[in-house]
Amino acid sequence: MIPRLSSLAARWVAASLLLGAAIGPARADAPGDVPCRVLVEVPPAYPARAAKNGVTAGKARVALRIDPVGRLDDALVTAYSRPEFAEAALAAVAQWKFAPGRVDGDPAFGIIEVTFVFDANHPLANDHVGPRDETYFEGEQYQYEAVAASRLDQPPTPRHLVNPTYPGDWARRGLTGSVVVDFYIDETGRVRLPSIISADHPELGWIVLPAIVKWRFEPPTRQGRPVLVRAEQTFQF
Repeated sequence: MIPRLSSLAARWVAASLLLGAAIGPARADAPGDVPCRVLVEVPPAYPARAAKNGVTAGKARVALRIDPVGRLDDALVTAYSRPEFAEAALAAVAQWKFAPGRVDGDPAFGIIEVTFVFDANHPLANDHVGPRDETYFEGEQYQYEAVAASRLDQPPTPRHLVNPTYPGDWARRGLTGSVVVDFYIDETGRVRLPSIISADHPELGWIVLPAIVKWRFEPPTRQGRPVLVRAEQTFQF
């Protein structure tokens, strides 16, 4: 069975991310589901370049993908007030230690998002690892942040799509239904940090992720310049 994809143009959403979540099908009160978490934090130091330029405060937000053995698989900067704060944040999280998440009791990829707050009066930045934050950096001015769908020049255009591998006997077993996935598309058109929002059957969720990480898009743009955007896609099996 070939999955039917919802209209890509209709599925782009504003930038925010499921935090500290195991990347697996969402099910209510699933006892075997455990979010990934941070075990050891190394706070970033205040960037010397910012201090030299007279900058007294700043922020950076980084989304992290943790693999099933607790290693940092990917780190994506989703907003910053100045690039030196993003550089300091990335250098810090590269030294962090994590515990992997679990889905149905099995180790799974997971997503964590961290906001760093820098203050020139304190040598080390404060960080916040929290629940889903729909407000993002709304109302504040940042040099860089993920762009909402409404601000794009046009919806991103797929240039390479890979269908999930759907075993032939699954339909006879009743393993049909939908899977909803969210992910970022970076400035090069690469899919980053995919996670499953929901799946009618756990098995459907597991076959979607290996396919969607291979997708490629024309770079999403705003005012002619490539930007980072978050997307949501529904698969129907």
